[in-house]
Amino acid sequence: DRSKCPRRGDFYNLYTEFCKSHFGAKNGEAMLAALDEKLPKLMESYPEMSMKKQDYDEEKNAPFILAIVTPLMKRVHLMMKQSSELAFIDSSSNMEELNLRVFLVCTHSVAGALPLGILIVSDERTATLVEGFTLLKNCMGENAFIGRQSLGPMVIITAPS
Repeated sequence: DRSKCPRRGDFYNLYTEFCKSHFGAKNGEAMLAALDEKLPKLMESYPEMSMKKQDYDEEKNAPFILAIVTPLMKRVHLMMKQSSELAFIDSSSNMEELNLRVFLVCTHSVAGALPLGILIVSDERTATLVEGFTLLKNCMGENAFIGRQSLGPMVIITAPS
């Protein structure tokens, strides 16, 4: 009796339906449409948050790029002197089924790493990263890196990949 002893596939199907109904599709155009639907609601809830997005377009060879700077990140830019001195970029690749790359830009403090920005891209080509970090820079505003703005921090550290 599968109502008392369900199979692994039953759990998988329930989980898949739950995720689809609560979070939208996991890939393709349906996922991007769900993201387009949720981003304005997020911006409405947090008007001081900055976000820039470039939609994926296969015909134009335009990659997906999402740059985010939250209110907390803006306060770190404004109040932490370390943000003008040193930033490190941590990259996580192959995220979920979508193979997205997530770049977290942080600075140091006595409490540990403090976030400065998040960049999510669909590939790691040089042109994509240049465009992505340009969008992220535009999100940071006039107080970026304690007023250094587009100069950025004095030192940027990345891990070799």
